[in-house]
Amino acid sequence: MLFRSDLVIAGSTAAMAPTQAGRPVSIVYAIDGDYMTIAASAKSGLKAQSNAKANVMQLGGQTLAVQGVGTSSYGQGSALSRYIVANGGKPVKLIIDQDYSTILTAVGSGQVDAATVSPGGIDALAAAGKAAYLIKPSDPIVAQIDGGGAIAAVAIWGLKSIVNKKQRGDHSGDRSL
Repeated sequence: MLFRSDLVIAGSTAAMAPTQAGRPVSIVYAIDGDYMTIAASAKSGLKAQSNAKANVMQLGGQTLAVQGVGTSSYGQGSALSRYIVANGGKPVKLIIDQDYSTILTAVGSGQVDAATVSPGGIDALAAAGKAAYLIKPSDPIVAQIDGGGAIAAVAIWGLKSIVNKKQRGDHSGDRSL
């Protein structure tokens, strides 16, 4: 069943499709911050180094699971790959899966070398010795990879015309599911 909604809560980059189609979008609220967290499978041979740049560069040519095109996870993986290539490394091989639990399973089993995960996302796998954090949001290199500013990981957004209409108190056409 197709339904119309006034606002969407999704990865911030999902708002780009209607914008590229010429439909102005308003972001009402965004959860932002240095969100990038990269976890490596214990079977990958990737190890946390004392140098943050070395942690990033060793991902060149490796498989990195991300959570779908248009998500902040995909954006992080793409930014990471561009950074590695710009610094003389091989591009990261992005593996796309919509299901976060499948990504965590793939990291734990070694089906992928690494993955973009939520902060704290692999704590159980790390405790079991199946994965380790390579890049955490607090690593200074994150600002270099994502352009130096905070990236919005999740946003509530809608078409500008509808957001403006709701702000004026116009609720004509509202329906419940």
